[in-house]
Amino acid sequence: MAKRKGKDQTEALDNFLQYKFYHDAYEELTDKDSRYFELFAPLEFCQVFCQMADMIENNKAKPTALSRQLKNNLTLLYGEIPLTDEQRQFFYYKLLDWFENVRREDEQIDICCREIEKLQKNLDVAARQPAAAARQPAQDNRFDFEKVKQHLETLPDDKARVLYLDELKTEYEQADTGNTGWEVLDWGGISFSKQCDLEIKKLERRIKLERSGSKPISKEKRAKGGTHYQNLLAMYYMLHYLRADGNATSKAKFASFLTGFSEHTFRQQWSTVHWKKDKDGVAWEDDMKIVRSFFRELGLPEVVKIIDNDLNF
Repeated sequence: MAKRKGKDQTEALDNFLQYKFYHDAYEELTDKDSRYFELFAPLEFCQVFCQMADMIENNKAKPTALSRQLKNNLTLLYGEIPLTDEQRQFFYYKLLDWFENVRREDEQIDICCREIEKLQKNLDVAARQPAAAARQPAQDNRFDFEKVKQHLETLPDDKARVLYLDELKTEYEQADTGNTGWEVLDWGGISFSKQCDLEIKKLERRIKLERSGSKPISKEKRAKGGTHYQNLLAMYYMLHYLRADGNATSKAKFASFLTGFSEHTFRQQWSTVHWKKDKDGVAWEDDMKIVRSFFRELGLPEVVKIIDNDLNF
C-alpha cells in the first residue's frame, strides 16, 4: 500500500507540473539555492494553492471574507498545521502572480488582490516592527495602525469599521500631539490620518461593490447555476462522453464559454478534476451525484455509467 500511495502522489504532482506556473513554483521549492528551498512539500503546496485559487475565483465578490479566510484559516495537511509567516508570504506572492493578468480586466479580482497585498504588507511590517520600534519614541497605542487593523477584524461589518476609523481619526487630529515634536507614522512614512483615510476609502468601495447584488460566499453559484466545481464535472463528463479530441486548453475555453467561469481556472484543474475527492470525499460525492442526476434526466445512460464507475457504484 505504501508503494501505491507514493505512486499516486507522483502522478498527482506530475499532473500539476504540466503547467508552467506550478513548475516554476516546484523549482523554487526544490532548488537548493532558492530562498524558498523546502518551504513546502511541492505536491502539498500545489493542492492547497489550486483549492485556494479556485475559492477566490468563485467568491471574488466577498473580499472581506476571503481576506479573513486567508489570514485565519490558511493551513496545510487539511487544517492540522498552520502556516508560518514565511510560508504565508510565499503563498500570497504566488496568488498575486496567478491573478496578475486577470486583475487588469476583473475589478472584483483586483479588489481581492489588494486585500492579499495588505496581508502581505502586514507580514512585512510585523517582521520589521522590533527594530523599528527601537528607533521611534513611545506612542499612544490607540494610534498604532497595526493594532487598529487588528481591532477592525473584530467589528461586525465594513460600515462599523468606517465609523470606528472616522471617530479615531477625529480623536487623533484633536489630540495634542504637538508636544512630542513628531507625528505618528507607519513604516512607509504615511501619517496616521492618511492611513485612516486610505482604509476608509477602500472600505467604502467594498461596501458599494457588495451592495451591487453579490451572492453569499458559501453559495459559490451563478444565478440559477451550479457551483464552479459542479460545472467543471458536468463539462468534463460531457466532453469525455463525446470523445472530444481537443487539449485541456480548448476544452477549458469551451467550458468557460458555456458557464461563464474562468477559462484559466478550468484549464489548470482539467487534468486533476477529482482533486476535491482527496480534500473532502463527502462534498465530492454530493457534487458527483448532482451532476449524475442531470445526465440521467437527459436520458444519457452512458454518461451515468461513466460517473457511476468513478463513484464505485
